[in-house]
Amino acid sequence: MGDLPRSRNFKKKLHSCFGKIEVSKTHVLAPVNSDFGITARLQHLMCLIGQKEVFEEGSETFKELLQIDVSDNQIKRVSEHYGKVLDPLIKANCEEVIPKLITKEESEYTYSMFDGSMLLTRDKGWKEIKLGRICTESHHIDIQPTKSIILKSIFVSHLGRRKDFFLKLERFLTATKHLVSYRGWGKMDMELGRR
Repeated sequence: MGDLPRSRNFKKKLHSCFGKIEVSKTHVLAPVNSDFGITARLQHLMCLIGQKEVFEEGSETFKELLQIDVSDNQIKRVSEHYGKVLDPLIKANCEEVIPKLITKEESEYTYSMFDGSMLLTRDKGWKEIKLGRICTESHHIDIQPTKSIILKSIFVSHLGRRKDFFLKLERFLTATKHLVSYRGWGKMDMELGRR
């Protein structure tokens, strides 16, 4: 891609959205400090798909949409790398990386629902896992008389103590004036279906 130097020492092979390419190490596509050998755009897509799908299905999605071979292990490595980079920022309440829940009106209701279960981990045995979902009234849309969907929501997950989970969850609820909380998903779905 572009004018390539003759020496291997000045060239780099990369995975990109166009498949495998070879570029000069000084080319704009060459990652500056990446151990992956993957362009920044493809890393971004891997993270996006890695958080929306199981890694194995993500590999299939890349093959279907972009006709490129990306292994599920590559998606996992890149996703977990950036997760580890973001985790300390989220724990430090860095506003730029924490998603915002935007309400259209002050009188709008905000719904939070949460549930937990026990998960068998490889190294620590049974651990409690919790998942919370937060959405606003305006993001809940009726698509049929008996069926509705939530267009936007924020998910909060935590593996560990309940107290730590609620600290994470509360971060998104401090500015809300009208809050309705449910333990378990079914109650919330039934309640929203009645509105």
